[in-house]
Amino acid sequence: MSVLTLLTGITSATASASPDDTSIVGSYYWNADGYTGTMNINSVASDGTVQATLYDYGQTENLTGTWNPAATPPLSITRPLPGGAVQTYSYYPGGSPVNSNPTMFGGEYNTSNSNGNNVGTYLDSAPPVDSVSHQAAATSSAAVNIVGSYFWNADGYTGRLNINSVASDGTVQATLYDNGQTENLTGTWYPSGDILNIDRPLPGNAIQYYWWSLGGLQNNSNPAMFGGAYSISDAVNPNAPWYGSYLDSAE
Repeated sequence: MSVLTLLTGITSATASASPDDTSIVGSYYWNADGYTGTMNINSVASDGTVQATLYDYGQTENLTGTWNPAATPPLSITRPLPGGAVQTYSYYPGGSPVNSNPTMFGGEYNTSNSNGNNVGTYLDSAPPVDSVSHQAAATSSAAVNIVGSYFWNADGYTGRLNINSVASDGTVQATLYDNGQTENLTGTWYPSGDILNIDRPLPGNAIQYYWWSLGGLQNNSNPAMFGGAYSISDAVNPNAPWYGSYLDSAE
């Protein structure tokens, strides 16, 4: 199941800020499927062309992309690989100046020569203090098990999300700890697509719809993480953008 499938048919409300409120030039902690490094967004031209530099495992790569706040996704970055394959990163911004948090992006990527699922990724200008030091810690399991505790970042707002259980039909029970509040949430885990979908009821009958793509699979010996985005639904404003979000178990 693709992200675009999940986005189809969702009616959304205006959130705290629009993506074009965010200046995206800067240096970011980069996490892609649990592999980590630094990505610098060096410039954004008037036509939306992005110039970026990725520092990954001692390698320096000059990348290009596009920034269009009205597009889905707003930020797309292309990474050529040896042998002619290409990784395409799709990012949704969060942490705009309106909410006074550092800029971050949640999203996913795919590789052109792979038939696999889209994979979680994120960028964060202010990652959790322990992310870098603990990110290399290994977990091993014969199967993907998403139950656990995750650092939660949604549009720059932070807290903790515990995935408490996953039933045989994919039903997820979770607890969100956000700004001193405790919220019991439900969702769905789609193992065939490595997609996690959680709904968060808000006051006034609005709902935040979260989708995340799994990264940090056990076969690459990295802790689990998810990159994705959320939107808000109510009956008033039907055209809200998606805002970056991620979960990281290595916080």
